[in-house]
This record gives sequence, C-alpha cells and structure tokens, in this order.
Amino acid sequence: MIQTRHRKPLPPASERRWRTVDEVAALLGCSRSTVQRFTSGLVPGVPRLPSVPRGTRARIWHVDAVEAWLSQVQSKPE
Repeated sequence: MIQTRHRKPLPPASERRWRTVDEVAALLGCSRSTVQRFTSGLVPGVPRLPSVPRGTRARIWHVDAVEAWLSQVQSKPE
C-alpha cells in the first residue's frame, strides 16, 4: 500500500505576513520564473527582491519587503 502525505492547508493570505511565489507573481503581474530572476538578481538594473529560504528549494517573500522593493523599483529614474 502506498502512503500519501497529507499537508495542512495554508492559512488565508490575509492572515499571513508572507507570500508564496505564485502570490508575488500575481502581485507583480509577471511569471513565477521572473519572480525567481528578480530574487536571484539576474535582471540587469533591478535590485534583488529579498526573500527567505524555507526548506531546500522553497522560498517565501515578506509582504513589507515586497512592497518596499516595488516602491524602490517604481521610483527609480529611467
């Protein structure tokens, strides 16, 4: 018999001070890949998007850090 893993569901986003990659991508209006590129600092002329590692491959983004990063990027002169 195969055992399956049962995970607890995430609390609603309104109750959390952090976001998943899908939620950050929706907020920024881009893809998951682009969020990862921003986080890794691979986009020239754009500062790194700060994140926190959660486990081996997963990351989370704090709401305050994303909002600060977004205002910094939007206020940057072209």
